[in-house]
Amino acid sequence: MRKLLFFYLIFQTSILFSKNIEDGFQALKIYNYFEAKRIFEKNINKVTSPSAFGLAIIYFRKDNPFHQIDSAYKYILIAEKNYSLTNEKWKETLKKYQFDELSIVELKMNISTLHFNQIKHLNDIKLLSIFIENHPWANERFLAFQVKDSILYSVCEQKGDLLSYEKFIEQNPKSAYLSKAKRKRDWIVFQDETKNVLLNEYIAFIEKYPLNEFVNEAENKIFEIQTEGNSSFDYQQFIRNFPTNRNVSTAWKKLFQVYMYQYSEERMLKFLDEFPDYPYKDELAEEISRLKNAVYPYKEGDKFGLMNQKGEKISAPTYDWLSFFKEGLAMASRQQKIGYINKNNEIVIPFEYDEATDFEKGRANVSWNQKMGMMDRSGKLIFNLLFKEIGLFSEDLVFAKKDSLFAYYDTYGKQIIPEKFEEAFSFQNGIAEVVHKGKGNCIDRFGQLLFPEHMNIVKSINEQLFVFQENELYGIIHRNLNVVQIAQYEEIGVLSENRIAFILKDKIGFFDENGAVIIPPIYEKVNNFSNLSVFKKGLVRVKIKNKMGIIDSYGLWVIPAQYTQLGEIGEWISFKKEPLWGYINLSNQIVVPPQYDEAFSFVENHAIVGLNQNYSIINKENQVLIPFEHESIQNIGKNLFILKKNQKKALLNVQNSVWKSFDYESIFKIDESTIVLTDENNVHYYLINENRVLKPQNNE
Repeated sequence: MRKLLFFYLIFQTSILFSKNIEDGFQALKIYNYFEAKRIFEKNINKVTSPSAFGLAIIYFRKDNPFHQIDSAYKYILIAEKNYSLTNEKWKETLKKYQFDELSIVELKMNISTLHFNQIKHLNDIKLLSIFIENHPWANERFLAFQVKDSILYSVCEQKGDLLSYEKFIEQNPKSAYLSKAKRKRDWIVFQDETKNVLLNEYIAFIEKYPLNEFVNEAENKIFEIQTEGNSSFDYQQFIRNFPTNRNVSTAWKKLFQVYMYQYSEERMLKFLDEFPDYPYKDELAEEISRLKNAVYPYKEGDKFGLMNQKGEKISAPTYDWLSFFKEGLAMASRQQKIGYINKNNEIVIPFEYDEATDFEKGRANVSWNQKMGMMDRSGKLIFNLLFKEIGLFSEDLVFAKKDSLFAYYDTYGKQIIPEKFEEAFSFQNGIAEVVHKGKGNCIDRFGQLLFPEHMNIVKSINEQLFVFQENELYGIIHRNLNVVQIAQYEEIGVLSENRIAFILKDKIGFFDENGAVIIPPIYEKVNNFSNLSVFKKGLVRVKIKNKMGIIDSYGLWVIPAQYTQLGEIGEWISFKKEPLWGYINLSNQIVVPPQYDEAFSFVENHAIVGLNQNYSIINKENQVLIPFEHESIQNIGKNLFILKKNQKKALLNVQNSVWKSFDYESIFKIDESTIVLTDENNVHYYLINENRVLKPQNNE
């Protein structure tokens, strides 16, 4: 009887506790937080998990005065820990109040999320560390790692010293910034060890730090220093002294190119005799073979083929178009795709590109499906087809853009300077102009900005001086950040023969190569300032009182300012005294009296002149060599002129009196020995050295 009574009391107590808990959840349902909290706290030691769950909800919610995220965290853990000890009947009864294992987990996750959101913007490493340790289940745990990681690295960057980076690397082996920190550390070590930019420093650096990320840069510096003179001897010494350097292959090829200042078979064979270890003998043998063959594109109908120097066709006209040969290869097109052929009409690189460029130093840019890449002469892509824009190599670096920003790459396709520039330009003398965060600036070969980000650097003058803009005016600043000329000039020109033109208050003057005023601003502003105000052969044209004259590099008059206009500076200079043109020499003696409506300065022994809107050519005896009946005349080289008449063009060699009839629509020079003459149906060539026109034989 006593036993039955005992179980009965337990049963009744259980029902009572269950009812109390239900009352708590009912109060919670109608937002009676005070009553709910009282009931849950009263029963926490008897009906632990449901009571703790209820309290966790109260402390989690923000619509009551008890909101406290740490308390919510405390009670949800109690609820989860004791859930398995809860009476199964209670579990079933309380399900209607969303008390179950899944709801506990969901609330726990939400508590963690709220906790993280409260601390993520505080930049407090300690709080983030506690969160990571105490919330291993949280969706935000990885993000907390990232935020903490970012803060730690930011602190490291702010200090910026070697010890800080080494400590960060040691203490954060799994950091997302590990590679960046290692690169920064390696860069600091590299700079410290090579601060004097001496050959021995770079050699010692490689021996001491063989795994440093800038070993390649050290090898490049060794190559640069050893071959600074760009002589055959320099490259030989480099190959002999640094056989494992990454630039040895380049050195061999550069040695060959420097050696071949006379591009001939004899010279190539002599090179092989002097350098029997040359690793590219097969390539050289092919080069020798092709060197003997002068090959030109010809046109037949709407297709192109190849012909030899006699005009004999050596390939059928099967291409949509052909370029001229450069470095032994020519671009060719079939079915709107571009490839490359050699002089034997062999396809070296298949027809698979939408656009392409001529080869330059063994590299060519290509594009496919609106993405650009770069290949070597074998057709191997050095840069994969991922880029929107690729420049041309200069000083072994090239700028390229994949998405919205430019980076710089070496000749092997490795990114040397990260993507961070809106605009980028080629390197010259170790410096490249860029646009960074909307401002002009310059970088060195390591990608370091030379000037503060707030400055707007417009251009470089030389390796030390730069033009900056401020309030729409221009000044000059030294690389060491000393301002050489304050921003007060309307324009600053380019350096030419150690002189730089400038405009100050509408007057032109000149700086020397150090940015000091050497010729004061006393000359009148001229149109086409960028071309007219440039020194050539130690002289420049200037204007005073609306008259033109010529001064030397110290401002001394060579030709007094007495002419309305002056032509290009040369031995004989065209001048205008209203209303006609004539010619003077550099002693200001009139050698041809004013008699022409237009006149252009002499180029060697000939000049172009105009009368009544028609043009002719004269010599230094003022003899008119051809009638005044041409719409325009253009000088394209020694004794060579393009004549235009009735919208058609002809070629004149005044030395040999060769005058090709007005049959052509376009005439242009492609090299010092060849001029191209084209019309709608034909492509012909004037071979300057042979003084003859080359045509396909069946077109004669």
